[in-house]
Amino acid sequence: AWLAFFKPFGLEPELVYKFMLMPLIGTFDLLVSFAVLFLPLRIIWVWATFWTLFTAFLRPLSGQGFAEFFERAGNYGPPLALVLYSGLHYRSLREWFSFVKPPKLNQKNLDQLKFILRLTIALLLIGHGSFYIFNENNQRDYLLQHWAAIGRNLTVSNMVAIGWFEISLDIIAFFIPVRSILIFIIIWKVGTAALYFISG
Repeated sequence: AWLAFFKPFGLEPELVYKFMLMPLIGTFDLLVSFAVLFLPLRIIWVWATFWTLFTAFLRPLSGQGFAEFFERAGNYGPPLALVLYSGLHYRSLREWFSFVKPPKLNQKNLDQLKFILRLTIALLLIGHGSFYIFNENNQRDYLLQHWAAIGRNLTVSNMVAIGWFEISLDIIAFFIPVRSILIFIIIWKVGTAALYFISG
């Protein structure tokens, strides 16, 4: 399914397989993920932000619709929060490759972090809710399989209701980030994500 992301760049499946591009990209992604955990370098956080935004844009670029871009906010929101928190004042190449000493939390950067993370949750839920409502690329087919795996055979109206429920959650999370609501969103998202595994 990921072969579609190479087409906007004129890369046909034969080339992708010949040069093992997907395993190479996957390996590099894993290396970056470990680096984010253990090497707090600005350049890694900046790269993670760029790469996750770029790969999220590949979805509408390859014809999958903008809901897919929004739904990937969970990928690009957190590294963006790290980059903004560590500061954008890179005066030299050395600073780009230096270990980050995060500034002390103050009201200004705390508000900034909270805003980026609330926006991340909001975009993610808008994207996922849109899958249920607008059915771009026949997403409802796999969502129906997910719910059927736990014995719930949903109708189209059920799907649309779930979509609007998720979008209403995002509005609440953005404007009224109450702890109990955020905990519910965590449980909801973990539960619906688990349906991928349950449905095979």
